[in-house]
Amino acid sequence: MSTGWDDVGGAFVTVAPGVVTSARWTSPPIDLDDPPYRAQLTVEHEGGRMVCRELVVQRLPGGPPVTSEGLHAIPVRRLIRNGVYRFLMDVNASGARELLQRDPAELRAAGPTEESLRVVAYVYRLAYLASDPPVVAVAQHFGLPRSTAGRWVQRARAGGFLGSTTSGRAGEDHEGGADDAG
Repeated sequence: MSTGWDDVGGAFVTVAPGVVTSARWTSPPIDLDDPPYRAQLTVEHEGGRMVCRELVVQRLPGGPPVTSEGLHAIPVRRLIRNGVYRFLMDVNASGARELLQRDPAELRAAGPTEESLRVVAYVYRLAYLASDPPVVAVAQHFGLPRSTAGRWVQRARAGGFLGSTTSGRAGEDHEGGADDAG
């Protein structure tokens, strides 16, 4: 399965042990419904997240002209988020799928074991990379209350599966681990 997102190359980002991806990608041309434009974006890793480096917008054949109102309506965050999930599942098919194919209900029932904390760390990092709320993503993945997911994230940090962070802030403080492949 190909997502159409191209690896631009250069530096690499480790999302989880065995799950490494390029720090910069370019999307295929994406036809938007509202506004009715064709968009293509290049995203890059910055501060633990994928951010838009470049956005190219074109008028669709027979469509309305590109306007400032139309540009403001382009769902850049959604395009980045969708690209992160698609690109990582395609490029890292074995590593990502191996982590995500573990039955969340079984992991939840087993509690915060080493295996489940590895998955917590991966889900957390993937959500953070996509600018989604990471603790909410962990809660949704495992079917846990948000408060319990927060405790599991704390245990993943204490167990060394996630780096430390400033209290009340998502992500990881250091640039090692999740941010650099070496």
